[in-house]
Amino acid sequence: MSEFQYNFSLVTTLSILVFLLLLQVKVQKKLISNIVTFLVVHSFSAYLLQTNPLVFAFLITNNYLFLQKLSPLRMIIELIFTASIWYLGAILLDVFRSLIFKIISLGEKNA
Repeated sequence: MSEFQYNFSLVTTLSILVFLLLLQVKVQKKLISNIVTFLVVHSFSAYLLQTNPLVFAFLITNNYLFLQKLSPLRMIIELIFTASIWYLGAILLDVFRSLIFKIISLGEKNA
């Protein structure tokens, strides 16, 4: 199914729709709001890292074939774990990048 890629028009349209719907969600608890805001700020960087052609070619492609040999339940658990590690690792890299940019004054200017 090669038509289901990131640039497929239906995937793009649905992604924008989900994004617009999630903008409408209001979180009452301050801690949860802060966590969601933190994840939102860094999630785009996580997406960019994981879809980078070099990262995809050298770190993702053919490195997870072992999952095919697992039972369905074990495969789902491993997929969720692996995706979570990738996501959190990319967020940590983005936090580190943000700190470096602030140190060398390439980030946002404080008002």
